[in-house]
Amino acid sequence: IVRRAHEALKNSTGLTLEAMGELEYYVFYERQNLYPTTAQGGYQESSPFSKWEGLRCEAMRAIAQAGGKIKYGHSEVGNIREEYQEMEQHEIEFLPVPVEDAADQIVIAKWMLRMIGYKYGVTISFAPKILAGHAGSGLHIHTRLVKDSKNMMIEEGRLSDIAKKTIAGYLTLAPSLTAFGNT
Repeated sequence: IVRRAHEALKNSTGLTLEAMGELEYYVFYERQNLYPTTAQGGYQESSPFSKWEGLRCEAMRAIAQAGGKIKYGHSEVGNIREEYQEMEQHEIEFLPVPVEDAADQIVIAKWMLRMIGYKYGVTISFAPKILAGHAGSGLHIHTRLVKDSKNMMIEEGRLSDIAKKTIAGYLTLAPSLTAFGNT
């Protein structure tokens, strides 16, 4: 569907749609008492407070080796401590690529993260909301329209007419887009 829609866009406008994903996820693991993090306080945290930084870095290397174009990764704000279990939130952000490649990168990255998590004996969840009152995980998708290697969404430091029409189109098609984005 994405390939056909992108071809139709290119044929009718001469524009290429590029996208980049921000993939947020939680790591579920057995509770540890050393170096605890506070709830909602893990944004950009590093080891030893971020317990699963190594897993994220290993996943980023594997994704890159499989062709994924990664911008960076970091721990996110979500940290949930329960009696026997902890949940730690992370994010991997990708670089803009043609929309078909962006979709493939997200699917492959999710699979790799789950498999590497399994290797470490932890569960990886992409659920949008784990627990009320705590940060949810988003799959944020950024887009831009490109022509002749130039971003057509900006003109003289402001949103272009193309960008405004694109935003209006997204709003008009929001019910259809949510069917794909909010699984």
